[in-house]
Amino acid sequence: MEAVRHRPGESPIVDPFSQLADDLWVLNRSSMTAIDLGHRMTVIRLPSGRLWVHSPVMLDEGVRAGLDALGE
Repeated sequence: MEAVRHRPGESPIVDPFSQLADDLWVLNRSSMTAIDLGHRMTVIRLPSGRLWVHSPVMLDEGVRAGLDALGE
């Protein structure tokens, strides 16, 4: 899974999800504004295999593929 980081008007630079612990990942993205405040999405895989997502980023094909690989 890959997160996208870019400056306005430039092509994205790709970075992977970062696993912090078992069943816990973060995805960092730059904001799409002139001032980069950043954005961090946290994903937790629950015992059921379903995912809990905090502060989601924009869902694109790469993010969707990564989430599908992590769980339901």
